[in-house]
Amino acid sequence: NLESAELNHANLESAELNHANLESAELNGANLESAKLNDANLKSAELDWANLESAELYGANLESAKLNDANLESAKLNDANLKSAELVWANLESAELDWANLESAKLNGANLESAKLNHANLKSAELYGANLESAKLNDANLESAKLNDANLKSAELDWANLKSAELVWANLESAKLNDANLESAKL
Repeated sequence: NLESAELNHANLESAELNHANLESAELNGANLESAKLNDANLKSAELDWANLESAELYGANLESAKLNDANLESAKLNDANLKSAELVWANLESAELDWANLESAKLNGANLESAKLNHANLKSAELYGANLESAKLNDANLESAKLNDANLKSAELDWANLKSAELVWANLESAKLNDANLESAKL
């Protein structure tokens, strides 16, 4: 049990922390590269500037976690709960977030290039200025999401729900929107 643990700048590279309780833990600037945190509880954890490159977080609970400026390149977050999480300026390039819950998450300025977000819930998420170039968002829920100034060049949004989404100044060049719901969307 590492609840509320202070592990700022700790080196936990390749650590096995599956099912660990890290609720409200402080891991700012920590190195968790290639760590295994499957089904771990990281609710309200602080991970600003943390390195989670290639980490496994399948089914992890990151609700209300702070991951601002964190490196999550190639991280596996399938089926993870990131509801209300802060990922401002985070690097999620090539990350896997299929079926993840990102409702009301803040991803302003985040890099999600080539990320997989198929079936993900991004309802009311903030993605102002986010880079989603070549991202896969097929059947994703982006209802009321804020994608103003976002780069969606070559993104796949087939069957995506963009009802009431804000896409003002968004780059949709070569984006795929087959059967997407754009009802009341602001373009």
